[in-house]
Order: sequence, then structure tokens, then C-alpha cells
Amino acid sequence: MTWGPVPPSGGPYRDGYLDANGRRALADADEHYAIALDLLRDLASLMPIVHSPLTEPDRQLRIAIQKEKAKEWASFNATVPDEIIATVTPHLLRSETSAVAALNFLEDHELAHAAHAAIHRAAFARSGFGGCAVYAKAGEVWTRCSMRIHHIRVGASVGIESDFECSICGLPVEDCDEHISGQQYAKVAATTESGECNICDASRCDHVVGESYETMAFGNARNIKMGEASIVDRPQYPMARIHELELDLGDLSVQPELLAKIERGEIHCQECLAPCEGFMDFRQWSDRESAT
Repeated sequence: MTWGPVPPSGGPYRDGYLDANGRRALADADEHYAIALDLLRDLASLMPIVHSPLTEPDRQLRIAIQKEKAKEWASFNATVPDEIIATVTPHLLRSETSAVAALNFLEDHELAHAAHAAIHRAAFARSGFGGCAVYAKAGEVWTRCSMRIHHIRVGASVGIESDFECSICGLPVEDCDEHISGQQYAKVAATTESGECNICDASRCDHVVGESYETMAFGNARNIKMGEASIVDRPQYPMARIHELELDLGDLSVQPELLAKIERGEIHCQECLAPCEGFMDFRQWSDRESAT
């Protein structure tokens, strides 16, 4: 999650929040994918192409496509200098991360398909160049593969209690009559007792102490007390999603050779090279988890 205003719970203000943040994330995904292509120069036109359509319910067919795409990438990578791959990969990862954010904001929007396609596009290239290594944790195998995780459309809803203070003057929001949430006001930059900027909350930034900056007013949560947490299909904070997933590769304690390969980064999930199964909603995900 990221710091900032609590998203509106519904209505036109929430629609505007989702639209603005989703479009911004999608534009960032497009920009960094374009940068990656520019860095590849003439090689970009020779890069393997994402399979179309993006979804395929037949698992055996998906595996066959995945294997074929893996061969295409192996042949292509042999023609690309390592230094170019090292330069391109961070932009592909940024594009993928932003595309996932775009889908989280836009899943009920007319741009949802564009965000979905942007995830496949960036993850396909990122995995093709650098792979998608799984990792071991507490004797289990885990992945952060976008194809496996972000097609599961569930998230977390957390019940909290907190006080809210005005981000401009610091008064409790119920006592502040001067600043309206969502409006811009002049605020003088200063350093807080904890050493953070009172404009952006960063410990290091470009804001100059003593100078005035236009800053949006919002209710800043303080004295937060966590309550219950629930799994829902549409979390109020769109980025409160699953970020890692356990893979069933058996008990690693009795597979020392497999564990050693995982720790060396030699075992990769190649799900990003294949079409996805489509989106999994809360009911489908819940039924699958209950079955396992």
C-alpha cells in the first residue's frame, strides 16, 4: 500500500479517483514499455510476440504455447547483448508494475481490457528476457508472477479506527473550518520531529524548508488501531491485493536438490509466456481454496 488520502468509498468521487489513478498508471506502463522498445532498437521488431487471444481455458494448450514461446525467447536472447537486456529489464518491470496498478484501479472501467493487455505485454517480455524465478520461504515455494496472482481479482479490506487531522494545518478535521478536502492550499515546508518533510512525508526530497508549496488538503490518519481484515472482491483501497502466491511443489525438506536449485534461482515460473485462464473472481477463488 502507499500513503495518501483514503479513497472515497463510493459515488462519483470514487469513480473519479479510480479513473484518474488508473489512467495515470496505464500511461506510465505504456511509457516504460515504449522506452524498452527504443532501447532494443532494430531488435524490437524481432522480439517474440504475445500469443493472441490473451485467455485460453485449455490448460494443455496453454502449456504447449508456453513451451513454444520459451523456445522463441531462447533463440531471440542469443542475439541480444547482455548489456542491452540489463538496460531494458528495469523498464519492463516498471511497465508491468504500473499495468497491474492500472488494472486494480480500472477493473470495472472501459479501459480494463487495455490494462489487462498491458500486463501480458510487459510480463511476457520481462519473463522472456530474465525469467520469473520462484523462491523458498519456510520450506514452501512461492512466486510473485503477475499471470498467476493478478488475475485473481480479490483483495483485503481492513477495519481500522483512527483520528484524522487536516494535512494543511494539523488540526483535527472536525475542528478545521478553513481547508476543504481535495482543494489546494499554500503550505510552508518544514521538517517534522521524525525527520520527514511535512509536504510529502519523505525523509529526502526537493522541498526547501521555509518555502511555500501548493498542497492538497485531506484527512491524514493518526493513532491508527487495526481491527478485522476480510477478503473481498473489490477492496476500498484498490492496491490492497495478493502480492505473492504459494506453489505446490511438494515438501522441500525431502527434496534437497530441488531446494538447492530454487535457492540458486534456477527454477522459473513461465506462466507469463502462456495465455492466462482469464480472471478469477472471489467466488471462484474461494471455491478453489476450499477444495485445497
